[in-house]
Amino acid sequence: MDTATFASALLDKAASHLQAAARHAEDLADPNTHPDADRHGDSGSDGTSASWSALAGQLRLVAAGLSPTAQTAPITARPFGIHDHLDAALASLEQIAPLDGPPDLQLWAWQVVDLRAAVNTMDDRP
Repeated sequence: MDTATFASALLDKAASHLQAAARHAEDLADPNTHPDADRHGDSGSDGTSASWSALAGQLRLVAAGLSPTAQTAPITARPFGIHDHLDAALASLEQIAPLDGPPDLQLWAWQVVDLRAAVNTMDDRP
């Protein structure tokens, strides 16, 4: 496998992890699909639902920027949900040598780090 193909496969993998994280965020946005919704009394009316939905959109946008034409690769669901998928996406991006990836590779990696920080902030809300 040449380095361009390897880099492309890693970009596809990172994008797939971001898509999987987006699915988790969508589940959190819809209180009817979140297993803890009734226990926490989250009806989505406090803006939490909208925040998770917006995060899902941002995750999909970054995934499309990383790999706009790729089919979503089959990714095994991670036990820690969004956090785990964002970490896996970042790990995939870090395996790409700077000269093998797209010129804006570091920008996309920074976007993933920024989204990870946003998730941490959202998790810390009361």
